Amino acid sequence: MTSQLSPAQARAITTDWGAQFPQLKPWRPLRLLRRLGPLLQGITLERSSSGDDYLPTSHLHALTRPFPVVTLTLAQRLAHRNGAAWRIHVNEHAAKLSMAAATLREQSVMPLDLPPSPAEVLACYREFIVSQPRLGVPTAMNELEDLICLATIMGEAAAVRGGLSLAAEISDEWEWAPVGYPDVSGWLAHLTTLASDPAALCKVVSGEIDKHKLGSLPNAWEAVSFPDTQGGETPITYRP
Repeated sequence: MTSQLSPAQARAITTDWGAQFPQLKPWRPLRLLRRLGPLLQGITLERSSSGDDYLPTSHLHALTRPFPVVTLTLAQRLAHRNGAAWRIHVNEHAAKLSMAAATLREQSVMPLDLPPSPAEVLACYREFIVSQPRLGVPTAMNELEDLICLATIMGEAAAVRGGLSLAAEISDEWEWAPVGYPDVSGWLAHLTTLASDPAALCKVVSGEIDKHKLGSLPNAWEAVSFPDTQGGETPITYRP
């Protein structure tokens, strides 16, 4: 390999990582994904600006909120034992691939082989949200909305209640209004509205699948149905 990551090399590297994680599917160069019902789980091989190396990163992305790109939510970057990010130079890809894949598999909070359960996913979101104040960083508002929406569409009523309670607890001492809302109560009312309409969330998920051309991805969670408040049938996902 040369010192620059050419398009052909990017495709070859993606294929190599796909062989290490056959449960995921190459979606675009340097990106592998699978669906877990209303969300995506993936590995992104984050390319450096120079193109000399890449950083394997596992992540999730909720499909319950319209967004222009597939995000690296709850990103977990491959790290050395000392915690430093482990970037793989393109010239060392073949030699480092097996060890890097095994290490990412070990370090990832979410299982990368057998699919995680809804409970595992929701617990991971919640842990991330509650960890942010301890780290002195802003509230993970998008992730909190994702948690509530995912729990709603999964039929996890206790997790929905817990997410709404967590939102109220976190915002109790805010002296500012979230962007786009006149006050905190308006934001909380928005979350409650989302949690009361799983059918609308299912439509958002379907729209995001079409928009991002995700229909060919493997879906590791089975979809079943339950009657909605209007007497129709709304798809809902359960553990695999």
